[in-house]
Amino acid sequence: MTAAFYLGLIAPPANSSTNIKAQCPSGNCTFQQTSGASYSSIAMCSECADISGSIQNNNYTEDGNYSLPSGCSIKGDSVVANTMYVYENSGDRDQNLFTFDTLLTRMDPNTSAPWTAVAIRCSLYPCVNTYAGNVSNGVLEERLVSSQRMGNYGAGTTEWFSLAANQTLRKGIWSECTWSQAPMSPTDVCSSPTTSPWPGTFEGCWPNDCVWTLGVAPTVGIQSVLDELFDNQTASYFDSNPAGPLWVQNLWNIGAGDLKNSQKVMDGLANAITAVMRQQGDNSSAGLAMGTVQALQTCIGVNWAWLSFPVALLILSIVFFLIATIKVSLSPMRRVWRSSLLTLLFHGLSKELLREEVDYGSSPEDAAHQVKARLECHEDDFSFTKVGATDEHSIQGPLALSTVPKAGRPGSAGEDIKEFGSFLPPSGQKKNREVLVKGLDALKLATDTGVKVCFGTDLLGSMTYAQSQEFSLRAKVLPAKDILLSATVSAAKLLRQEHFLGKIEESFAADILLFDANPLEDVTILDRPAEHLLATIKDGRVVSSRWEKLKPDNESSAKMLKT
Repeated sequence: MTAAFYLGLIAPPANSSTNIKAQCPSGNCTFQQTSGASYSSIAMCSECADISGSIQNNNYTEDGNYSLPSGCSIKGDSVVANTMYVYENSGDRDQNLFTFDTLLTRMDPNTSAPWTAVAIRCSLYPCVNTYAGNVSNGVLEERLVSSQRMGNYGAGTTEWFSLAANQTLRKGIWSECTWSQAPMSPTDVCSSPTTSPWPGTFEGCWPNDCVWTLGVAPTVGIQSVLDELFDNQTASYFDSNPAGPLWVQNLWNIGAGDLKNSQKVMDGLANAITAVMRQQGDNSSAGLAMGTVQALQTCIGVNWAWLSFPVALLILSIVFFLIATIKVSLSPMRRVWRSSLLTLLFHGLSKELLREEVDYGSSPEDAAHQVKARLECHEDDFSFTKVGATDEHSIQGPLALSTVPKAGRPGSAGEDIKEFGSFLPPSGQKKNREVLVKGLDALKLATDTGVKVCFGTDLLGSMTYAQSQEFSLRAKVLPAKDILLSATVSAAKLLRQEHFLGKIEESFAADILLFDANPLEDVTILDRPAEHLLATIKDGRVVSSRWEKLKPDNESSAKMLKT
């Protein structure tokens, strides 16, 4: 179940049916429907509401201080989102399973203030959904017909949710649910006023398939996981780099977070939880919706009228062959075989001819072995050039080739990245480690054979924080000098900018990074810019500096470091 929470927040399913596996041998099945409904199932529903009107101190300030009555707040110019659990004690059955507030900063192009704040309150609650479904080409397709909220029962930390429906679907047909004072069947579900604190609860019994329940244990378990995910979680944005839990970043949506985006995130989480509840619940194997399997069968019919013509031709051909054989055998010219194929048909080839080897010839293959060529790099493309006797020795030299390997991927180095250390299953982690080892071996082989290796990465978007780990990975097989050359001089040559980029010389681009240590001695300091990066110079301007001896062109830069 915990994995479903993360999957629903990071890679949500398109709908609750995406992860449901229907047992349909032929790949095409239908379910009986009444009024467009086929079956019902327990589910998790969500709802979000805009509560921006309750934001306190809703005026733009440089520090960006905003807060909500629930305690959710944003303080500091780098914090852009905060989520906070909201305790509900409404005292009625419509109380939600979990509620939290989200306070976001967002760019508002319609106001004069460059930043404003928006507050969203989202809730999750158990429900009973009714679907119209069918299986097409092995894929379950469902359409939501109706949804009913399940009532909250219990008090304090002992909570559960239940719903006694007025009618239920039995094999696709609606049936009334009639309660009784006493159980009419051993499987009936009965309630008692002593088990619920809510007024109006009376003692009664219902058929088993008319009652839907989410017990105390799953209720408390789901609440505890949601509390860890959303209670007092923050996301920050500094130097164009977002940080914090990925699901909080998704709610912020790069400054475009609003009610619609929050509802989309919560729908994805609810769909993922629903899929697990439907397939792995306490009684997920009971009361399955039964459908009709549609299978393709091949039927063969014989049209004798159409077959009569080829059959007649076959019979006539046999008769003709027999007549011809008899007439030839009785003819005085029967020994004249020179122009007849019957000799070969009856006598066959001689044994000497059958044993004779066929000479397929080997001259083309021998000629191919005599040709030596090499791959040459031209201005716009590559081509093979035949090597003569005078320059045959040069074919063994290194080619003027370049490569841009991407050695880093989340979780490849084991537990180096906490966010992805346990996200993959053991088999996936093992495969990632094997890919990493092979990639590093190829990187070293390319360097040893003279191929120019350039530094590159494909960790984009939310993975940018892991880009710097490329240096530590390459340091396992390459010396620091080769790694630095791959990120500077070699890369400039690959881009055909070797006269403008890659070196600190006159007339070159003034793009410089200043560190408090020598990367030639320990290249892994590039993986820790927060510890070792002193200043960044771009186009000759000091963009940022933490070194008191070098002032930035922008006076609002970070704190200075004495060194």
